[in-house]
Amino acid sequence: MRKLTAGLIMVVLLGATAGCTSHRMFREAQQAELEGDWDRVVVLFLELLDRQPNNMAFRTGLLRAKIRASQDHFERAKKLHEAGALERALLE
Repeated sequence: MRKLTAGLIMVVLLGATAGCTSHRMFREAQQAELEGDWDRVVVLFLELLDRQPNNMAFRTGLLRAKIRASQDHFERAKKLHEAGALERALLE
Protein backbone atom coordinates (compact mmCIF):
# COMPACT_ATOMS: atom_id res chain seq x y z
CA MET A 1 0.00 0.00 0.00
CA ARG A 2 2.84 2.39 0.85
CA LYS A 3 4.49 1.75 -2.53
CA LEU A 4 1.23 2.56 -4.30
CA THR A 5 0.78 5.76 -2.29
CA ALA A 6 4.39 6.81 -2.87
CA GLY A 7 3.99 6.10 -6.59
CA LEU A 8 0.83 8.20 -6.80
CA ILE A 9 2.49 11.06 -4.96
CA MET A 10 5.44 10.91 -7.38
CA VAL A 11 3.11 11.00 -10.40
CA VAL A 12 1.23 14.00 -9.01
CA LEU A 13 4.48 15.86 -8.25
CA LEU A 14 5.88 15.16 -11.71
CA GLY A 15 2.64 16.37 -13.30
CA ALA A 16 2.71 19.54 -11.24
CA THR A 17 6.34 20.16 -12.14
CA ALA A 18 5.62 19.67 -15.84
CA GLY A 19 2.69 22.06 -15.58
CA CYS A 20 4.85 24.69 -13.89
CA THR A 21 7.52 24.30 -16.55
CA SER A 22 4.95 24.64 -19.32
CA HIS A 23 3.41 27.68 -17.67
CA ARG A 24 6.82 29.31 -17.28
CA MET A 25 7.70 28.51 -20.90
CA PHE A 26 4.37 29.93 -22.08
CA ARG A 27 5.06 33.16 -20.16
CA GLU A 28 8.51 33.28 -21.75
CA ALA A 29 6.90 32.92 -25.19
CA GLN A 30 4.52 35.75 -24.40
CA GLN A 31 7.43 37.96 -23.34
CA ALA A 32 9.37 37.09 -26.51
CA GLU A 33 6.28 38.06 -28.53
CA LEU A 34 6.19 41.46 -26.83
CA GLU A 35 9.87 41.90 -27.69
CA GLY A 36 9.30 40.83 -31.31
CA ASP A 37 11.68 37.86 -31.03
CA TRP A 38 9.56 35.67 -33.28
CA ASP A 39 12.20 33.00 -33.87
CA ARG A 40 12.40 32.44 -30.10
CA VAL A 41 8.61 32.33 -29.89
CA VAL A 42 8.54 29.59 -32.55
CA VAL A 43 11.10 27.52 -30.65
CA LEU A 44 9.23 27.90 -27.36
CA PHE A 45 5.86 26.92 -28.84
CA LEU A 46 7.45 23.90 -30.55
CA GLU A 47 8.76 22.80 -27.15
CA LEU A 48 5.39 23.43 -25.53
CA LEU A 49 3.64 21.36 -28.19
CA ASP A 50 6.09 18.52 -27.59
CA ARG A 51 4.85 18.51 -24.00
CA GLN A 52 1.16 19.07 -24.75
CA PRO A 53 0.42 18.20 -28.41
CA ASN A 54 -3.34 18.76 -28.13
CA ASN A 55 -3.16 22.25 -26.60
CA MET A 56 -4.93 24.55 -29.06
CA ALA A 57 -3.55 27.73 -27.50
CA PHE A 58 -0.03 26.44 -28.16
CA ARG A 59 -0.92 25.45 -31.74
CA THR A 60 -2.42 28.88 -32.39
CA GLY A 61 0.60 30.59 -30.85
CA LEU A 62 2.96 28.55 -33.01
CA LEU A 63 1.06 29.39 -36.18
CA ARG A 64 1.02 33.10 -35.33
CA ALA A 65 4.74 33.05 -34.49
CA LYS A 66 5.67 31.23 -37.70
CA ILE A 67 3.78 33.77 -39.80
CA ARG A 68 5.36 36.74 -38.02
CA ALA A 69 8.86 35.20 -38.10
CA SER A 70 8.58 34.55 -41.85
CA GLN A 71 7.39 38.12 -42.43
CA ASP A 72 10.33 39.50 -40.45
CA HIS A 73 12.83 37.34 -42.35
CA PHE A 74 11.32 38.38 -45.67
CA GLU A 75 11.54 42.07 -44.79
CA ARG A 76 15.16 41.73 -43.66
CA ALA A 77 15.97 39.85 -46.88
CA LYS A 78 14.43 42.63 -48.97
CA LYS A 79 16.53 45.26 -47.19
CA LEU A 80 19.70 43.21 -47.60
CA HIS A 81 18.92 42.69 -51.28
CA GLU A 82 18.40 46.43 -51.77
CA ALA A 83 21.73 47.07 -50.04
CA GLY A 84 23.46 44.68 -52.43
CA ALA A 85 24.17 41.98 -49.84
CA LEU A 86 22.76 39.23 -52.03
CA GLU A 87 24.25 36.22 -50.25
CA ARG A 88 23.07 37.48 -46.87
CA ALA A 89 19.64 38.17 -48.37
CA LEU A 90 19.48 34.58 -49.62
CA LEU A 91 20.41 33.24 -46.20
CA GLU A 92 17.76 35.38 -44.58
